[in-house]
Amino acid sequence: MGESCRTVFELQDTVYRIALWMTGSKILARELVVWTYRDVGVETTLNELFKRFRAYYFSNFSIDLFSCFLDTGCKRAHDLQDDSTGRDYDDIKLAVLFADMFGLTCNEIAEINGTDLDTLKIWLWWGRKTFVLQLPEY
Repeated sequence: MGESCRTVFELQDTVYRIALWMTGSKILARELVVWTYRDVGVETTLNELFKRFRAYYFSNFSIDLFSCFLDTGCKRAHDLQDDSTGRDYDDIKLAVLFADMFGLTCNEIAEINGTDLDTLKIWLWWGRKTFVLQLPEY
């Protein structure tokens, strides 16, 4: 299940694969990884790195991708900014990826995405049923 990242390069490669799965685009995935690693130092923990990844994803990629996914006459991304459906969908996907690709615990994932444990466990259950079968091999 969770793969062990022994080097910084393996970690960055795995973060890139998560970005690719989340964005569906090699160009956007590379941009997301660059933004995530910008200003990262030696003292940065893995959880801080994932918080940065999630924050950059939601601030720069999520709304546009979700609006393209919906394509239901929404004329601007601004129309979707208050819609939590897309954010929950992406948080569920991220929770499954963090758990299954990195082996993070429920407590660690809940800290990263700021949700309670009960909600996270439900998200993992539904997300695994929905997303794990769809994970591409990179």
